[in-house]
Amino acid sequence: MKKDYNKVVTSDMPMDSSFTPEVQEAPKKPTATKPKINAIGKKTQSKSSGSENAKGKHETAKNHLSSKEKSKSLRTKLGSSSVDMSDLEKLNEENIRVHSFRSRRNRVIIVLLSVILLITVIGFSVFAVVNKLKTNCNMYLHGNVSAVYLVDGLQIDEFRTPSSLQGNSILRLDIKVKINSNGLYHVRFIPECYQKDELMKNVLIYEPNHDLFVEMLDGSYVTREPINGNQTITLCGGIILDYDYKDTLNVDNFRLFFHTYFEEV
Repeated sequence: MKKDYNKVVTSDMPMDSSFTPEVQEAPKKPTATKPKINAIGKKTQSKSSGSENAKGKHETAKNHLSSKEKSKSLRTKLGSSSVDMSDLEKLNEENIRVHSFRSRRNRVIIVLLSVILLITVIGFSVFAVVNKLKTNCNMYLHGNVSAVYLVDGLQIDEFRTPSSLQGNSILRLDIKVKINSNGLYHVRFIPECYQKDELMKNVLIYEPNHDLFVEMLDGSYVTREPINGNQTITLCGGIILDYDYKDTLNVDNFRLFFHTYFEEV
C-alpha cells in the first residue's frame, strides 16, 4: 500500500531545525466573510440608493410636471382673470350708467313731486280762501214741485257776486227755472237785497220775462196764466241796484235772497 505523503505527519518527514512544518490554518470566516458582507452591503446600499435615486427622479419629474401643470393652471387663471377684469370693467361702466340714470330719474321724480306738492298746496290754499269767502247770493224754491235753478247756465242755488259789485249798477244774472214736474202752476218770484242786515229799497228786476210775468205792486212778478210743468222758463236778466247805494255798497256787505213760489192749479 502506497503511502500518502500529502498529509503532514511527523513520521514521514525528516526533522530539520530549519524547516518548520506548514500548518494549514483554518479559514477565517470573519475576515473572509466580512469583505463579502461589506460588498453585499454596498451593493444593497447601491441598489437602495439607486431605487431612492430613481424614486427621487420620479418625484422630481412628478414635481416638475406638477409645476408645469400649476404654471399652466396659473396662466389659465391669469388669462381668465384678465377676461374677468374686462368684464368687471364693463360691469362697472354699466353700473355707473345705471346709477347715473337712476340718479337723474330720482332727481326728475323729486322735481315732479315737488311741483305736484306745490300745486296741491296752492290748490288747497285757493280752496281755503274761496271757501272762506262766504256766498252772498242764495236761491230758494217754494211749493210742491220738482224744479232747479239755472244761473248763467249753471245748476246752482248759491254763489258769490263779482268783487266789482257796487250801488247804481246792474247785477247781471240770467236766471231760469227748470220744472221737472207735471201739472199746471202759478209762478211768482221776488228778490230781496240787503246791505248788511238792512233791506235795500228801490230794487228792480232787470229784463223780466214779460211774455210770462206781470209786475205786482210789491215788486214781485207773477205769471199771467198758469204754465205747464216739464219745461224751462226764464225769469229775468238780473237785478238793478239803486243809486243811493253807490258809495256804500260792496261785495262784502251785499246779500241777495231770490225766492220763487210755485202754486199748483
